[in-house]
Amino acid sequence: MADCYIDELTSPVSGVGTYIGQVSPQPSLAVQKITIGASTQSTAFNAKTNCVEIVADGACHYSFGESPTASTSTGYLPANIVRRFAVIPGQKIAIST
Repeated sequence: MADCYIDELTSPVSGVGTYIGQVSPQPSLAVQKITIGASTQSTAFNAKTNCVEIVADGACHYSFGESPTASTSTGYLPANIVRRFAVIPGQKIAIST
């Protein structure tokens, strides 16, 4: 089975407050792993999480929200491609085939 990894991060900003879009601040606040299959929700994002980086070793669909459901009509993530998203703390991501 393929898995999707969700890396929870704080906003990538420099010391002077300028956004740096390609930099992932470390260490991660949390890393979650979801097995790709029927729509499955992550746990709620950390209170300090406002950016996530996701990558999966198999193609999948994703959706964000308070109680999201992923399906073929939601966002698509090709296998082995890293994507970054701004998120709201406390929300979740759902992953499905």
